[in-house]
Amino acid sequence: MKQAALKQSTAFFQAHGLAVGPDELQVMMLFAISQLQESLYPPEPRADLTQSEAEALGRGGLELSPRVDGEESALARTTAKYAALLVTSLTTTEAAERLGVDPSRVRQRLNEGTLHGIRTRKGWRLPAFQFLADGALPGISDVLPCISSHLHPVAVHNFFTVPNVDLYADEQDRNLSPREWLHAGYPAEVVANLAARLE
Repeated sequence: MKQAALKQSTAFFQAHGLAVGPDELQVMMLFAISQLQESLYPPEPRADLTQSEAEALGRGGLELSPRVDGEESALARTTAKYAALLVTSLTTTEAAERLGVDPSRVRQRLNEGTLHGIRTRKGWRLPAFQFLADGALPGISDVLPCISSHLHPVAVHNFFTVPNVDLYADEQDRNLSPREWLHAGYPAEVVANLAARLE
């Protein structure tokens, strides 16, 4: 029964263009959980604050108590999204093939900040939003350096893929996501300015 479920899962992934099996997915899920547990629920939220800062934030209504059991829904949703982001991301080699360059150039661009990557125990994973089928998303190298390195990969992904009220396209009569905006050839500077304001 278990073996049949594993085969079905693998077939599902392959049918959706994902070269990943249940074992690799489990590794990515464990990595995602370990990363998100720290960023979403620090064990002691007051640890990085002075007493006066903690008091001021408390007066402002910010909850600074450690997480209690049962507050897992946000963690579960974000972990699932993070794991999906990792699974659909490209390896350094795959990104190099997509860009038509050597893998060393991809690593150089990751260091420059003109490509966005997630460093895992098995190497870099580069989220797919920054690529087209035959190259990089137009203007991506102008936008990515404007994004804070402290922003979580899920937040970066959301920024690029969710429609933004500041990116209205008259021709399409709707708000575009930053990815759609760049893909359509609109000025990268507009997205770069929005990216610089992310926190």
